[in-house]
Amino acid sequence: MKDQYEDVKEFMRAFGQKIPETKTMLSRNEQLLRYSLCDEEVNELIDSTNLVSYLDAVIDLLYVTLGAAAAAGISNEDLIKAWNEVHSSNMSKFWTNDDVKTVPPGFNITKVCDNKNIVRDYNGKVCKPAGYKKADLTFIAK
Repeated sequence: MKDQYEDVKEFMRAFGQKIPETKTMLSRNEQLLRYSLCDEEVNELIDSTNLVSYLDAVIDLLYVTLGAAAAAGISNEDLIKAWNEVHSSNMSKFWTNDDVKTVPPGFNITKVCDNKNIVRDYNGKVCKPAGYKKADLTFIAK
């Protein structure tokens, strides 16, 4: 996403938005602005009626999310490191054959391969097993 991240920063500079040189927590008002931008794009996603409007909403979500990172001085390298950590965490959501014995009734279990299962709740969300590894993003505070 390096080129995309630089594009977003170019937009932010061109329109007078602050991009700090170092990582910093946003003020409450800045957080509310970033939330508002994301919320607007999420609503566009929900309101999509065709693939074109859906893609537009997806790209706009990426744009405002990258802008939220840039507004906090989070670097592209930090984003890549965080992405890899979150991806690794997400991939730890497979349940073992022993784990699925504890799944509550009504949840859906899909066997992927030997000793790898996916458990989804009644809404279809992937559930975390006991062996789930939470993403460690504490590096950002250093």
